[in-house]
Amino acid sequence: MPRNYRTSLFIIIAAALCLGGISGVSPGYAQNSVQFSEVEVENHFPDELLFRAWVSSAAGKIVSAKFVYTYEKYYSSSSYTKDTVEIESGTKVFLEYVLDTRDFTTPPLMPIAYHWDVMDADGNHYTSEPENIHYAEFAAWHNLAHDWVGGETYSNYGITVQIVQDSGYLSGWLNNVIPHEISHLYFD
Repeated sequence: MPRNYRTSLFIIIAAALCLGGISGVSPGYAQNSVQFSEVEVENHFPDELLFRAWVSSAAGKIVSAKFVYTYEKYYSSSSYTKDTVEIESGTKVFLEYVLDTRDFTTPPLMPIAYHWDVMDADGNHYTSEPENIHYAEFAAWHNLAHDWVGGETYSNYGITVQIVQDSGYLSGWLNNVIPHEISHLYFD
């Protein structure tokens, strides 16, 4: 191959790389080209948690969105729920998700980790920073409990919660259920 041809080929390849034509990643699709506003959360206890945010894109139209959440380390699980959110596509999109909490069972102060995931018209995905919320409504933590459940232990958080129907059961609880639940904390 002649020297001039190799030099010309090298210059063409270098120029293409500098302009982003071969790299496959154009500067317009960087994560910072999509901005999420701070998420607003409204607690409509005991029915729902309402999450709202705005997302704006310099990378192109946002065409789909998902709300992603998990009960962080709930019973040592880290599985995520990804729910599609209806949106009007555009470069600035309003995001809203309603988490139905009517049948929500979570112990007091259990963190719920969540974030938004959006996709632009070219199929690029962008995620917001993960955040946590603590759903602290003590009376609702165990609304799906069977009547034979006397207490539960959440060893990841070092807590045990007892359910006492009335004072007639209190001495039995103190002697039986509470030591039982504490043993779960001790032995994990």
